[in-house]
Amino acid sequence: MKGLIATRFSDQKQVGGTSTETQLDACEKYCKSNGIEVIGYHKVEAESAKSSNVSRIAELVGFCRKYQGKAKVLVVFKVDRFARDVSQHYYLKTELIKMGIGLRSATEPIDDTPQGELMETILAGFAQFDNSVKRERVKLAMWARVEQGLYPWDPPYGYKPIKVDGVKLSPRVIDSNCSETIKYIFTRFSTGLISKADLSRDLRKRKVKNYKRKFINFSIQNIFNILNNRFYCGLLKTLEGKVIIGKHEALIPVSLYEKCQEVQKDQTRNINTKRMYNNPDFPLRRFVSCTFCSKPLTACWAKSAYGNRHPYYYCRNPKCIKYAKMIKKVEIENQFMDYLKAVKPTEIFIRKFKSRFIKRYEKRKGEIKGDYLNQLGEIQGWEKEEKWIIDSGMKGVLPDHIVKTRVDEIEKKITLAKMGLTEKHEEELDINALLAYAENFIQTIEMNWFDAPLALKMRLQRAVFPNGVIYEYPGYSNAKISPVFEIINTLATSEDKNVTYYSLRANTLVMNFIRLIRNLQLVFNTVPQFNYI
Repeated sequence: MKGLIATRFSDQKQVGGTSTETQLDACEKYCKSNGIEVIGYHKVEAESAKSSNVSRIAELVGFCRKYQGKAKVLVVFKVDRFARDVSQHYYLKTELIKMGIGLRSATEPIDDTPQGELMETILAGFAQFDNSVKRERVKLAMWARVEQGLYPWDPPYGYKPIKVDGVKLSPRVIDSNCSETIKYIFTRFSTGLISKADLSRDLRKRKVKNYKRKFINFSIQNIFNILNNRFYCGLLKTLEGKVIIGKHEALIPVSLYEKCQEVQKDQTRNINTKRMYNNPDFPLRRFVSCTFCSKPLTACWAKSAYGNRHPYYYCRNPKCIKYAKMIKKVEIENQFMDYLKAVKPTEIFIRKFKSRFIKRYEKRKGEIKGDYLNQLGEIQGWEKEEKWIIDSGMKGVLPDHIVKTRVDEIEKKITLAKMGLTEKHEEELDINALLAYAENFIQTIEMNWFDAPLALKMRLQRAVFPNGVIYEYPGYSNAKISPVFEIINTLATSEDKNVTYYSLRANTLVMNFIRLIRNLQLVFNTVPQFNYI
C-alpha cells in the first residue's frame, strides 16, 4: 500500500518536541511498521493553525490530488497537525475520501472502524479546544500588554516598531517618513473646512511612504480610521473599554483629537446636515442677523463644479437685497472673533474694576459673615427641634404619622439652609481665584470661543450678546452686551464720591458678578451642567 506523509511546523518552540524532524521520523516508522510505501511528502514550515487559514488547506488538498489513484492513505503525526478546527478536519477528510485516500495518525489509534472513527472525532474536538484555549491566552496576553501602556499589534501609520535588546515589546516610535502627514490630516480636518474626500484626493497625489518604503493608500476609509484612532494622542483603550495613557510618544495633543471628533459628529454620508437644528459646522447660524432685513442668517455646505464642498453663511429671506449672498464661514467667524476682542473690557478697565470690586467685597464680607452666623443658628435650632420630635415619637408622645411629616419638613429646611450656608462660605474663601479666573477668561474670550465645542460656543456667544448680533456685510453691531461686561464697565467707571449711586448698586453688582463668573466656571469645567445667566 502506498501513502503520503504531511508534517506542519508552526513555532520555534516546537524544536525538540514536535519539530518537523520529530514528526517525520514518527510518521516514517509508522509507515514502515504498517507496510506503507511513502511516495510523497508535504511539509509546511512556520505556519499557525488558525481556523481561517484557507491557503494551508487548499495546498494540502492540492498536494493529495496529485497522487489521486496512487496513494491510499495520508499519514500525519497527530490529528492536530492535520487541522485544529472540527469543520475543517471533516472538510479535509471528505476531500480525501473523494480521492480514495484515508487518514492515519502515527501516534493515535484512528482508522475506518467505528472505534477508530469515534477516537478521531474526539481527538479533532480536543484539537479545536486546545487551539481555542491557546488563542484566547494569546489575546489576553496581548490585552495585558495594552494595560501596561504598550501596543502589541502593528502600529498605525505615523509610527513604527523598534527592537530593543532584552525587551520583548517596546513602545512604538514615531515614523519620520509619514508622521508630518498624519499631523496634517488632523490639523486640516479640525478646521471643519475640508472633508475626508478632499484630504484623500490631496494626499494620494503626494505619494507618501512609510518606514517600509511602501506607499500609503490614503483612502477615505483609511483617513476615517486615522481620525478615530486615539493612539495618535497617546492614549490606548483596554479590553474593558478603559482609556489609559500609553507609553508611546503622542503625535498630536488630545485637544486636537477631540476637536476632530466634534467635527465628525453627525457628519456621515447618510446624514443631511441641513436638517440639523444645531450644526457643529455653523455655530453662528440663527445667532447672527442680517442688517438689511433683521432675519437670522442660515448656513450650508455648497458643492463646487469640481465636486469640492465649501461652507457658507447666507440670508434666506427672498425679499432682502442680500438674499442668497454667500459669506465664507472662515470670514464671518473670524470677524466675529475680532468683534469679541473689540467689545471686551480693556485691561485698564479690568484693573480698575478689580481694585473697586475688592473694596466693595471687603465691606460685603461683614454682611456675609453675619448672614452666615444667623443661618448657622437657624440650622442648629432646627436640628434640636428634629431631635425632640424623634424622641417624642419614640416615647409615644407624638403619633408616627406626625413624626414622619414634621421630620421630613425639617430635613428639607436644614438641607436648603446648608446649601445656602456653603454658598456664603465659598464666597468668602474663593474670591481671589474667582477674580483671576474672570480676568484670564475675559482677556482670552475670543480664543475660548474658538476652542470650545458647539454647545459651549452657542452658550458663550449668547452670554456675551444676549440678543444676538447683526452682520453689517462686513463687520458686526449689537444693542446689548454681556451682564459681566456691564458690571465691569459700571464699577470701573463709577466714582467713589458718588456715594448714593455707589451704595445702592455696589452690593447688587458684587453678588451678580460672583454668580455670573461661577456660571462660567461651571460651564467650562463641567460641561453637562449648565445654567447660564
